[in-house]
Order: sequence, then C-alpha cells, then structure tokens
Amino acid sequence: MIDTEQEKRQAIEARNNKKSQLDKKNNDKNILRQFMIYAISLSIVLSTVLILVKSSYKKYIMAVDPKDKSETVVEIPMATSARGIGDILYEHQLIRNKGVFRILIDLSDKASKIKAGKYKFSKSMNLNEIIDGLTTGDAFIPQKKFTIPEGRNIHEIASALEQSKKFSFTADDFIKEASDIDKYAKEFSFLKDIPQQRKEGKYAQFPLEGYLFPETYFVDEDATAEDIIRVMLKQFENVYRGEYKARADELGLTTDQVVSLASIIQSEAKLKDEFPKISAVFHNRIKKNMALEACSTIQYVTSRKSLVVTTQETKIDSKYNTYKYKGLPIGPICCPGELAIKAALYPDEEFMNAEKPYLYFVLKDPNEGSHVFNYDYKAHLQDKKKYESQWQN
Repeated sequence: MIDTEQEKRQAIEARNNKKSQLDKKNNDKNILRQFMIYAISLSIVLSTVLILVKSSYKKYIMAVDPKDKSETVVEIPMATSARGIGDILYEHQLIRNKGVFRILIDLSDKASKIKAGKYKFSKSMNLNEIIDGLTTGDAFIPQKKFTIPEGRNIHEIASALEQSKKFSFTADDFIKEASDIDKYAKEFSFLKDIPQQRKEGKYAQFPLEGYLFPETYFVDEDATAEDIIRVMLKQFENVYRGEYKARADELGLTTDQVVSLASIIQSEAKLKDEFPKISAVFHNRIKKNMALEACSTIQYVTSRKSLVVTTQETKIDSKYNTYKYKGLPIGPICCPGELAIKAALYPDEEFMNAEKPYLYFVLKDPNEGSHVFNYDYKAHLQDKKKYESQWQN
C-alpha cells in the first residue's frame, strides 16, 4: 500500500517535472520569438533611419560636386546675416540647401565668428567643411582693411591711402586712375549723368569726384588703385538704389545733381538732424533762383580749410563757386555718405513752407557744429553778428 502511494507521488512529480520542463521550453521559445521580433523591428527601424540619414546627407550635406575641386571665391559683406551668407553660398552653387545651412550654423553657435571678407571654397567640399572654413577662418583670403570717412574728396582719399602704407601704389597713381572715367563709364551706368565738360577735365581734375563711396572696405592684399576705385563705385551703386533713383526723378534731378547737392550738404552739416534742414535751405534758394553761397564750394576751389571765406575768394571765376554762379556747382565737391544723399532727396518739409521758406543758416558752435536757421534776412544778419566772433580764425 505504501509502495503504491509512493509510486503515485513519484508519478505525479514526474508529470509535474515534465510539464515544468515543457513550460520552460515553451517560455524560452516565446522569449526567443519576442527577441527575434524585437531584433527584426529594431533592424528595420535602424535601416530606415540609416536610409533617411544617407538620403538627407546626400540631399543636404554632401558636396554639390565631389569631383569639382576648382576654387570659387565668395565675398561676405559686413553685417551679413546667416540667411544672407546662405544665400551667397547657394548662389555660387556651393551648398545644396540654404535652410539647412542656417540651421547648422545656428546650432554651431559660431555665426558671430564669421568675418566680412573673401573666402575660398570648392564644390567638392561638403556643408560641414564649408561651415568650418567660415567659422575657423581656414578658408579666409587675407585682406587689407581701410576706411574712407564721409566728406573726403578724391585728393584726400588718395593721400590717405598712400599714408596708410598698406598698398604699393602712390597718391599720384590713384589720382591718375581716378581721372580715367572712360574705363568705368561703361560698367557703371550712373556715371552717364556726368556732364561732358567734366569728363573732358575742363572744370575738374576728377570726373569721379563724389562717387567713391565712403565706407570701410576689405580688399585683397595686392589690390591696385583700379581695384579700390572699382569697389568704391560698386558700393555707390549698391547704396543709390531704386528708391533714391525714383525720388530723384520725382524731383527732376539727375544722379549727378543729387550727388553734387549731397556733397555740399555733407561739407556743411555736422549734426545728423541738421542734414535735411540744410538741404531744405539749398532747395529753397534754388527755387528762388538765389545763389547757394556755400562756403564749402569756395574751400574746394582754394583748398583752404577755413570757417570764413574772404570777399576776394567769393569772386573767383570757377563753376564751383556758388557765390558767383547760381544753382548747383558743375559737380560734387567731395564724396558724400548715404545720410547726405538721403537729405538731398528728402529735405525737411517744415523748412520748405511756401510762406516762410528757410533761406539762411549760420554756424553757431564750431566745436559742436550746430547752426542757427532763419527765413528772415535781418534775423540772419543779427545771428551772424552774434556768433561769428566765436568761429572766425
């Protein structure tokens, strides 16, 4: 009986062990099955991601033409945004997508390290290499920097460039180059408004006076006088855009007349808010057929920097003498900046009141550069008497 009970227990245990082993085997199979499913799913996901990465790399990051190693020079102007840089690179066919460039340059947090100037790239460089070239400076072409302030004439510009000792040409070389207007007239259409008499050098040594735009420039280390003149003319072309041309047409002024008036405003005004006021005075005098009587035009003729012009100087027979000849001078007396150009086109309307147009101004503070404006001649004479003792020299 005992043996029978024991045999029953052993049999039950054997069955349970067999069932446990079977369950374990099935469980192992399930785990393996789940692992296989997971592994297959993961490989599918990874393969998909890899395909997408490869596709994205080829579409956005890969070099435009891995076989083209020829050099392409691009110029990044001052204060150009990441968007603007992307546009420049895309226009030169150096990158595949402008948006991806902006994203990567922003993520790198190195946009502020990009300097204005020229860079050398090739279409065989991928996007990351181009970004590195921009941000590390490895692709930067060494250049020289020079600044031309507003209100300088060509003779002063030539002297400043020679004195900087940055270039191999002399002031005389630059002046000679600036006299050859025919070389630039075909390339820059705005020069066509220059009167033929000036082009022939009858009244001026420098037909290009007024058009060498004052700005900070970066040029190649071996830049010639011609290179510098061309880049300055190009900057004038960039600044004197459609809006200004349209306004000049509205006023019935040629480009040369605008630049001539702007050059006088530039020479007379010192404070930003007075540019349009001084412009209004000259516009009013032209409308009334009055002589402009701008001292700066006499100074241009005599090359004598003085706050006071003599009676004898006002009688000099020169087409630049706005005391002797009414209207605008034969040409600009300096190279004006954009503020003066804008003022010439948009004079202060309050100062152009038809009933009481402002016709006079006199220097108030020679150190500050402020002026007193009048529409009444007697009041002007009183102000002149009041302040002239402060600035006579």
